Formats: sequence, C-alpha cells, structure tokens
Amino acid sequence: MTVPFVRVDQVDGALALLPADTDQITCVVGSSTLAPPNTLLAFRSLAKLRTIAGYGPGVEACADQLAQNGVAYLCSPTTDVAGVAGTPVETGTSPAIGSTGTPNDDYRIVVTITKAGVLGTSQCTISLDGGNTVPAAIATAATIVLANTGVTITMAAGTYNVGDACTIVCQAPYFSPTNFAAAGAAILADPGKREFGTMLVAGKAHGADAASQSTAAVAMCVAGGTFRALAQTTYGRYFRVVVEAPDVTAAAVVTALVSTVDAGALLCASPMDVQSPISQLVHKRPGGGIYCARIGSITPQKHPGEVRQGKGNGGPLPSRVRAIYFNDDDIATLDAARCITVRTIVNKTGFYFTNGPTLDAVGADESEHQFCRVMDLASKITRDALNEWLNSDLAIKRDGTGRLTDVQADVIDADITAKLRAATVDTGYVVDAVGKVDRTINVLGTSSLEGDTGVLRKGYAKFISWRVGFTKGS
Repeated sequence: MTVPFVRVDQVDGALALLPADTDQITCVVGSSTLAPPNTLLAFRSLAKLRTIAGYGPGVEACADQLAQNGVAYLCSPTTDVAGVAGTPVETGTSPAIGSTGTPNDDYRIVVTITKAGVLGTSQCTISLDGGNTVPAAIATAATIVLANTGVTITMAAGTYNVGDACTIVCQAPYFSPTNFAAAGAAILADPGKREFGTMLVAGKAHGADAASQSTAAVAMCVAGGTFRALAQTTYGRYFRVVVEAPDVTAAAVVTALVSTVDAGALLCASPMDVQSPISQLVHKRPGGGIYCARIGSITPQKHPGEVRQGKGNGGPLPSRVRAIYFNDDDIATLDAARCITVRTIVNKTGFYFTNGPTLDAVGADESEHQFCRVMDLASKITRDALNEWLNSDLAIKRDGTGRLTDVQADVIDADITAKLRAATVDTGYVVDAVGKVDRTINVLGTSSLEGDTGVLRKGYAKFISWRVGFTKGS
C-alpha cells in the first residue's frame, strides 16, 4: 500500500502578482572550521556559535542572523574548494613579505612597518580587515602565525623601512553544487524536521577570472533552485535559496545570469563592508548575511527595501554596514538583471536594499521575495491544515459519482479557509486567503482530495509620482 500523504504545489497564476514565506529563520549553508560536515545545528548565542562552529563565512553569516533575530541554523558542507591567499602586493623597498597556509575566511591582510630595523628588531602591525582594525605593533619575524585564520605571514631577512606595507587578499573556502546538495539532503533528513523561511549559501565562488566566478555563482543558483523544488515536491518544505555573488564587476554577473530563470533562487550582488558581530572586524562581504538578517526581522509581506522605519518596518540597514561599493549605474544594471542590491536614498541616512528579486521572470507571480514569502507561508498553513484530514472518513453523494457531498465540501472549505485567514489575513500579511476543495473528484474511487488555495496579496508603492505647484489658496 502507499503511505497516505499531503502534497501542496505552488502555481504561478500569471497574475504578475502573488506570494511565499513561513517563519523568519535562516538556514545558512557555509564553510566553518569546527562544525561537523552535513549536520544541521541551531544557535541562539554568538558564544556558542564561535565555540561549536569556529570560523568561516558560514559562521559569520550565522552571526549576522543572531545579531538581528536571535536564532540561526547552520549546516557546514564538505568544502572541496580550498581557501586561497592572493599574491602579495607590496609598497616600498623593504624585504619580501608573503604568506603560507590556507585561509578560512575572506581576510584582507595588511602588514605595515611601524618601526625601522632588521628582521626581529623592526616592528609591524597586521590588520586582517584592510586596515579598518589595527592591533598593537609586534616584532617582525621570519614567520608570524595569524591565530584562527589558517594563514602564516612570512618575512624575508633584511632591513625594513617605516611606512612600507604588504597587502594580501584572501578568499575563503567554498564548495561545489554537488556538496551543497549533500548538505541539503542532510538538512531534509534532520530528525527534528526544523523549518525555515530562507536558506543562505554563504561565501563566494572561486574561478580563474570574473567570468568563471560569475558562472560558478549562477551554477550554485541553479543548484539552489533545484534543491528548493525537491524540498517542496517531495518533502513539503517551503523556502527560497539566497546565493552570494563573487566580488567582480556588475557586467560579469549580468552576463552570466542572463538566461537563468528560477523562482526558487535569489542572487545577492551587494558588496559591502560589514562589521562582524563576533570579531568586530570589518569584512568585505557580498551582502547575503545582511539581506537574510533583514528578511528575518520583518514579517512576510514586507518589502526588504521599505524605507519607513518603525516596528516591523525596514528602514536603513544596521550601522554595522559601513560602506557599499557599486555606483548608481551598476546598481540599476544589476537590479534590472534581478540581483539583490543595496543603495542610498537622497536625504536619508544609511543604506537600503533596492528590491528583493528572485531569478524568476520579471513580473511573474513569484518574481519578488515578499511575494514568495507569503506564498510559502500559505503553502505551509495549507499543508498543516490538510494533514488534519488525512485518512478521515468523508460523506459521499449517492448519485454514483463518488464525489463529496456539498455539506462535506463546505466543512473542508471552511476549515482550510479559517486556518489560512487566521495565519495570514488576521496578521495583516495578505488581503485575503481562501481554500477550496475540488468537488468534481471521485473521492470514493481514488481515495484522493484535491483543491486550491488562493491568496490575494498586498500592493506596493514602488513607483511614486507627485505634483508640486503654486495654488491660489486653500
């Protein structure tokens, strides 16, 4: 016999509108130095996060969630792309400075000579975040281990001069779509069946150049969309997958993305300087951690770039966001290509998300994240309501059709609709939501129920035009 089940599919009604979310938790898939691979972990404190998971982009992305929302999930995949320390860029005439080891995160190491002299007598400072945070000077040495980074600085013998410097840009480890899928399978197999509204693939894809890095990021978007579809159709789990873009030009990202269409994935191309809630270092990040933290702090129907500030509203990004890198033209180009971007607004302090586009076709029902969040929430409520009807005995018409009686169908409709409205309409997330069972199904012969949930979402003031002129008086 077949195990009884409830399956809820999402449909695009070609309305150029409609929704998707559930709870406000983000599940981060990203590298860490200590977390056991392919194991879903839940965190509620930064201290436990550091102790159990260690260091890496996955840990920092979880910290972003904890700093804003107080809870985060982490699943660290097997990393098959090792971290890389870039070629040293030196200024001045001091002896060569380099590095060995495998970095565990995106460090921007700056070694600056602060006291002249030979190796061992001269002194230097070593910043891990491009000079934003500069610790006390230390003596130069042939090797200097940078604790908890995976990197060791090497310094050649000779005389060092004050002001000379060396910059080494490190890229964190990453993982293939195959290893992402393995982590995803572990998440779906979690005995606790813990649900979440957003999944973040933390970190930046590697590649020989901007084009290959962008192509790899888009491949991860496709993998994310495929995984989300599997989770929905096979496991009844509803969420969207956010992928972080590499640190390349807007043109490279747009070129790689042009033919990709997937409502299950979002690509965050918002390079920004962000202060870590754990280390207080200011890292350059693609912005996915901050985006998901914003999503987790607002209710499902809210636009991530809402300017109004107040309880439940968006407002500017947290002050930990120190700077953004793309100019207005790049932002417009990336937004048109369906990437998540960050902008400034005239006469407003701080930074704001432009939109929260998915990689669905522009104008489709699930083309924006807030639409998807409401859709996903409605799907979960429908699933849970229908689970209550599994294996229930149902009244059937006596006319030989095997169909539900009108009274029985009305009872089911009223039950589903009441639960939908309590969770979505009464909370202010949508305008209306209705569940209706299909009254044409031969339930007697098929032992099956079918039906539809319809959601009327809210509208958004994305384009505002106003007229200002003189009048003759009130």
